[in-house]
Amino acid sequence: FLLLTPTNKAADVVCKKLIDNENLFRSEASKISDENEFRMPVSMVRIGKPTDVELEEYDEDLYKDSLDKNTLDNTHLVASTIHRIPYYDVFDEESRFSTKLFKMEAYWDYIVFDEASMTNLPYIVFAIMAIHKFNPDAKFIIAGDPKQIPPVVNVTDKELEEIDIQDENIYSMMGINSFNP
Repeated sequence: FLLLTPTNKAADVVCKKLIDNENLFRSEASKISDENEFRMPVSMVRIGKPTDVELEEYDEDLYKDSLDKNTLDNTHLVASTIHRIPYYDVFDEESRFSTKLFKMEAYWDYIVFDEASMTNLPYIVFAIMAIHKFNPDAKFIIAGDPKQIPPVVNVTDKELEEIDIQDENIYSMMGINSFNP
């Protein structure tokens, strides 16, 4: 899984939730004799600089500045902000080459966009188009609430007025205002 969020905080929240579930798993697994009754916990990597002290204390290797193919091959979930996806390289020790994370061919099964209402539409469109080009069988999951805050952008108000997309997100593009029938 590749998890893309609009902010570091959103990525950290998902990672924390998975860690809480892993702790629950260990607690429940210790109560039974058949370890195979429960699924194993999810291994994850949070790409980027540490932004959450609790997560860093839980697993000092959770945060990574860069990825190598071996680490990636042994990880269930890679979490990152959507804004950084074009910049991450994955180094392959065997071939001695690196590839952009979004260009990993036939690699991703699922790409999850969490807090999608907070992600500006061009970022989601770029990610979908770029990843799909190299992973045509990947499934894209859009998660979030269309009633939450609008996209987080890093431009001035004047620039936003000129391009007139400040309130565009995946939900407004699709005409979704509510999940009620």
